[in-house]
Amino acid sequence: MSMYTRILAKTGTKWTGSAGSVPDAPAVTSMSNRHYGLLRQRAVFAHRRHVDDEDRRTLAAAGGAIAFCPTSNLFLGSGLFDLEAARLHGIRTGIGSDVGGGTTLNLLRTLSEAYKVLQLQGQSLPVWRALYLATLGAARALYLDDRIGNFTSGKEADFIVIDTTATSLLARRIGKAQTAAGRMFALMMLADDRAIAATYVSGLPGCIRANRGRISASRLAPAHATGPPRVPVPACGPAIQRR
Repeated sequence: MSMYTRILAKTGTKWTGSAGSVPDAPAVTSMSNRHYGLLRQRAVFAHRRHVDDEDRRTLAAAGGAIAFCPTSNLFLGSGLFDLEAARLHGIRTGIGSDVGGGTTLNLLRTLSEAYKVLQLQGQSLPVWRALYLATLGAARALYLDDRIGNFTSGKEADFIVIDTTATSLLARRIGKAQTAAGRMFALMMLADDRAIAATYVSGLPGCIRANRGRISASRLAPAHATGPPRVPVPACGPAIQRR
């Protein structure tokens, strides 16, 4: 039994819509808060496509957050997330992959789809706003922005190193970009798993994909020390030929 079904049964609301529609009833977010106490800080709600302004006000006041899952929006065809409405109501929002209904775990690919979801609604997604949603915005949604989300001194050094020459198409487009925003937009549109040269967790390499473009393994040292990492660093996935 879904959450909607339980809420409707508890409130005595009759649902006459189709299986994929939203009940013509008091705002579902408000109902779930009244009867289940689901809304609170650190509560993250996926998608939030079928909501109204009452839902948004309730969610914002409670300190809840939304995970914007664009690949799921497009794959399921069940609606498009209104990012601008969430922003206007001051709702904490981050990017989510939702591979249960989406198509990738890669956040660069996810941001590319987010751009398209918003374009379909006449909204824009500037590159720095997109980067924020995947980093500090997501950290704020989880109430972890005091520990992760950017490179502020004292925060945990969890990050990736990107190879901007991972594919010939990406290298060509990056080479034509005249600004930092232009280079970031090219990454957002064209990069994928092949562009991840290394991952770092708490300042130590989690994995390294050696000999990728202009990046060599010898340059990917621990972020907080000059000595070798405490444990052998695994390779980042299988070897992938460049195109």
